[in-house]
Amino acid sequence: MPSQLPAVTHLQPLGVLLLFFVAHLLVGVVAPYVRGYRPPLLALMEMAGVALEKRLNRPGRSGRQLMWRGLGVAALLGVAASLAGLGVATLAQQRYGWLAELALLSVCVSVMSPLKTLRVVLRALEKGDKKLAAFALAPYAEEDLSNADEFTLVRKALEFAAVSLNRFCVAPVMFFAVLQPVGLARIVAVLAMYEIFGAADPDRLHFGRAIRKIELILNYIPARATVLLMLLAAIVVPGANPLRGWRTAWNQARFYAPKNKGCLVAAMAGALGVTLGGRILRRTNNVIENKWIGPEGSSAQTGTSDLQRGAMLVFVSYLWLIVMVSAIFLAANLFS
Repeated sequence: MPSQLPAVTHLQPLGVLLLFFVAHLLVGVVAPYVRGYRPPLLALMEMAGVALEKRLNRPGRSGRQLMWRGLGVAALLGVAASLAGLGVATLAQQRYGWLAELALLSVCVSVMSPLKTLRVVLRALEKGDKKLAAFALAPYAEEDLSNADEFTLVRKALEFAAVSLNRFCVAPVMFFAVLQPVGLARIVAVLAMYEIFGAADPDRLHFGRAIRKIELILNYIPARATVLLMLLAAIVVPGANPLRGWRTAWNQARFYAPKNKGCLVAAMAGALGVTLGGRILRRTNNVIENKWIGPEGSSAQTGTSDLQRGAMLVFVSYLWLIVMVSAIFLAANLFS
């Protein structure tokens, strides 16, 4: 009688991650493009953040009152995320509980969707359709891009690529690997709140103070790990240079606010040899006075070839992440 393979009733977190990576690659290839897609848990937390900020961040309150209200929102959504993560962690202890962890990863992590967005922008610009490119980027952009030229659209797409690699993928993956479901849910909540009311503009200066500090601390290492992945990817991407990327990230990240985004954008600019950053006029008419960042001799007149290399940089970075998790998983099992 032929022997049967034993059922996998329990799986280590790193094993769940590897299974998710494979599934995400396969599903991502065939899944249709969805404009403005965000991982569902991130989107849900953003919706909650919008509702709470609209209710609590009102003019006429003192800076101290707004700061405490913002801290209260951060605590409330943090606890809600922790409870959701704890529920998944409890299920994970049961037979086939790793399926619950796999489901949680699927609503928290995405790298294929940003890549599809970049592909849509690239194809639109190759056809000279700037309106379509701006339309694809609009859900992720801080500013109105409807009248932007091709150079601006490419730069904003590259900045989105660098930030989304961290926000949609590396940070959640690292927190899951270290702190498992509870850590994953918490970092997603923090990243969502930061996106909604973390900007240091006059409207959110006090209300978002707590979440700015929390994001800076919790995402500090994942943001630098994302930089490392991009530099490793630059080894194989045509025209990219990892040493140039490292120098630019080291010397110029401080010129782009906030700090964690600054290192990501600077690494992308340096690796590709282009100029990114510059002044941002937000849709709220608040201005962020970022400086131009990029290696010496680079230009802000970016083109579709730069966007193509940027998309390749993100994809290869994701492959490097899979390789690293696989290596840690194998080492842990060999020496356990």
